Amino acid sequence: MLVNNLSESFNKIILEARGKPILTIMETIRTKIMLFIVKKKEEADSLRCVPSHAGGDKYQVECGLGSQYVVDLAENSCSCKIWDLTGIHCMHAFAVIHLKEEFPETYVQT
Repeated sequence: MLVNNLSESFNKIILEARGKPILTIMETIRTKIMLFIVKKKEEADSLRCVPSHAGGDKYQVECGLGSQYVVDLAENSCSCKIWDLTGIHCMHAFAVIHLKEEFPETYVQT
């Protein structure tokens, strides 16, 4: 059963690349796996962060000793400035989004 679930997950990943040349398929698989690894790393890092509501759409996030950040979901910003510079949420924002049980894709700037 586990092997079947893994096969179905893999087939879902390569669905858009099927029917294309082999190099395109390999590049698509490499990219998808790379993005998957980054997503899982962000999830693991955000578990070390403890967010607390500060009012409105603002949250205070503590990550370790003496490390505090302010995340503003309405402005799509974090005091670490990573989210502001890249447009992709940082691990502090991810911790807040995880706390609110929302989808991270909602907060990615286009």
